[in-house]
Amino acid sequence: MLETSLPTGSEGYRTGRLQPSVMFVLDLGVPQGVTLSPFTTYALASDDTGQYNQFGGGVSLGVSLTERASCFLEYFGLGKEKGRGPETTHYLDGGFTLLLAENCQADIHTGLGINGPDPNYFVGIGLSYLFAR
Repeated sequence: MLETSLPTGSEGYRTGRLQPSVMFVLDLGVPQGVTLSPFTTYALASDDTGQYNQFGGGVSLGVSLTERASCFLEYFGLGKEKGRGPETTHYLDGGFTLLLAENCQADIHTGLGINGPDPNYFVGIGLSYLFAR
């Protein structure tokens, strides 16, 4: 999965550039209506001093609420290049997804950092599009 963040939001909470990333996700076979998905990720992240490599991984648990809506809970950790702040930060987040079309999904999520610098919370929205099946 390819994604990027956008340089939006209040000045103290955003970066001045896109932060592209790639994520590899595995969907494990579990009972109907439940998903368990471990993942690993790489991002070209940035802060006030420039861009750097960031690696991470975690696991997501999803539960179908209806045919088109679901919720999820997720744990993940991110590791920065040496000398770029805390070596590893850990997060918990959760949210809801809504299937808008066969190949388009919207989500809203919120989470908090278990360790690491303040601010240690976040909220977001997302839109995913499946280009090929």
